[in-house]
Amino acid sequence: GQCLTPHLQGLAAAGARFERCYAPNPICSPPRASLFTGYLPHAHGVTDVTHAVPAPMAELREGLPFWSRELEAAGYRTGYFGKWHIERSDELERFGFQEYEVDLRLVGVQEHTEPLLRSLTVRQPGYKDLLVAGVSAAPASASRERALFERGGEFVRAGALERARPWALVISTEAPHDPFIAPQEYFARYDPDAIEQPASFRDPLTDKPTIYRRIREAWSGLQWEDFAFASACYYALCSMLDDEVGRLLALLEETGQAQDTLVVFTSDHGDYLGAHGLLLKGVAAFEEAYRVPLLMRGPGVTPGLVIDEPV
Repeated sequence: GQCLTPHLQGLAAAGARFERCYAPNPICSPPRASLFTGYLPHAHGVTDVTHAVPAPMAELREGLPFWSRELEAAGYRTGYFGKWHIERSDELERFGFQEYEVDLRLVGVQEHTEPLLRSLTVRQPGYKDLLVAGVSAAPASASRERALFERGGEFVRAGALERARPWALVISTEAPHDPFIAPQEYFARYDPDAIEQPASFRDPLTDKPTIYRRIREAWSGLQWEDFAFASACYYALCSMLDDEVGRLLALLEETGQAQDTLVVFTSDHGDYLGAHGLLLKGVAAFEEAYRVPLLMRGPGVTPGLVIDEPV
């Protein structure tokens, strides 16, 4: 494919690919809770992003099974590092994790203050500017993702010293979440002009719900070149994560744990990246990006983003 991920491709080639898996919801919290409980969002209660709505909305129901609790009960040493966004307490010991580090800054759209070498920002009258993608001079070694994998590596090394005890580790990164801010060293691997346009890019959406045609109006000022730049930044972040996964797989080999370690690489949802002329996560992206409810007021009226009480 267009996205360069040799370590993950190698992992898939040596294992099993699940090619017909579908996220039960296009935003993070609902499918993340599903991954841990095995329940669909309407059953586990997390039907929206936990930080986007007030309690008691999007509340994880009590008494649900968590595979992490089952492993802890079976004697596993358990660790979780990175984005959580399953419930609001951030007290992961309640869910079977003995060692954890949840970055509380990982809420909503990241605020990037560093100078960008190149960027794509969507501006509309009456709306706050939306940074979509950019190229940063900051090295990957200074990224949050590197820090998370380093912490995970420490956990793996400690596991090698206690070989009689099994362990389970989750490393949960924010990347490649929007805004797609990629280090220059990884963006350089891609040529935006060579990014292939999705077959559905010019889909008129006449056979889709009207909301999609209305949402696409937010991107009406963008040309394919803008979508290609955003896609190149997204792919660059995927390549950065691929290298981190490669380092972790090498560490498993180095410590003699590769042959008895099950490695699962998965995601909570994806991104349109120009499919159907859309970016981010469609309708849900606006709630996350602007942190206000999307209201549609009357037939034929373009939906507006209003700051008021959720309805």
